[in-house]
Amino acid sequence: MSLLRRRSVRRFNRKIDVRSKDEIGQLGTSFNEMSESLRDVIQAVQTSVENVASSSEELTASAGQTTKATEHITSSIETFSNGNENQSEMVEQSAVHLKQMNEGLNEVAETSDVITASSVQSKTVAETGGQLVEQTVGQMKTIDHSVKEAEGVINGLEHKSKDITNILGVINGIADQTNLLALNAAIEAARAGESGRGFSVVAEEVRKLAVQSSDSAKEIEKLVNEIVTEIETSQNMFKAVNEEVKNGLTITDQTKTKKFSQINEQTAEIAARMNEMNTTVRELSKGSEQISKAVNEIADVSRESSASIQDIAASAEEQLASMEEISSSSTTLSQMAEELRDLIKKIQDQRIRSSGSPQGEPLFF
Repeated sequence: MSLLRRRSVRRFNRKIDVRSKDEIGQLGTSFNEMSESLRDVIQAVQTSVENVASSSEELTASAGQTTKATEHITSSIETFSNGNENQSEMVEQSAVHLKQMNEGLNEVAETSDVITASSVQSKTVAETGGQLVEQTVGQMKTIDHSVKEAEGVINGLEHKSKDITNILGVINGIADQTNLLALNAAIEAARAGESGRGFSVVAEEVRKLAVQSSDSAKEIEKLVNEIVTEIETSQNMFKAVNEEVKNGLTITDQTKTKKFSQINEQTAEIAARMNEMNTTVRELSKGSEQISKAVNEIADVSRESSASIQDIAASAEEQLASMEEISSSSTTLSQMAEELRDLIKKIQDQRIRSSGSPQGEPLFF
């Protein structure tokens, strides 16, 4: 048994020489088999320890790299998450601004509708004004024609008044001659005495009639002269009226052809441009609504993305914690492999130190 104890600490690659088949021989054979099995086990353990040590070192290095990468990913995710939150806030602010701009565009569209309606109304008023000016032109032409006719009548009255004056001059001349003849007849009747008394009475009456005719003619001439003066005044007034009517026709025609035409054209152009602007504003409003809708969708996606990124960040934190645990476990495993390696080395060294007999010493059972 002491031999077996010594054998237990020797090299396992040495065998006991078994020469008997009794129980001692069987024990030696079993011991050789056990020694070979132990040798194989130790070699397998040594190989496994080397593999575990190598794998644990690689795992530790990989775990370290993975931990650093995970930390970098976590930091990047956190930075991206913060940026995504800022982006979400900016998108929401953009949505608010777009909503305000859309409301402003709607107000501009409503104002544009009012201005367009006012432009159309102004165009209608300008057209009505043009028609009224055209009617005024017609009336002014009628007035001009009437003034010219009245001027013609006044001119005729002037000529007739002059004719009356001429006739009155003739009447005055006749009255003067009649008065003179009546005076001569009265003188002759006075000379005739009693026989010429009746003729004297007639001559006196004729003289009175001549005087009355002369006085009436003078009164008529005076009235006619006043009428002529008034006719001349009327002529001057009609000339002034005629000039005013001509100026009025010119101004009215200019107002019709230039002012109202320009107003009508400008109003029509303003209405057309306002329609174009209204169309553009409505298109902008529709585009703004679509952009606002898209921005809201982007905001929703951004919020969902932010939530997903937060979940990913949480998962990355968990993965980082797991990798730290794996790194710690791989470090522990490496330490255990190193301890096993040292233990096997001690066993081998102890076997070498414990080999007391020569290498080729035979053992017999």
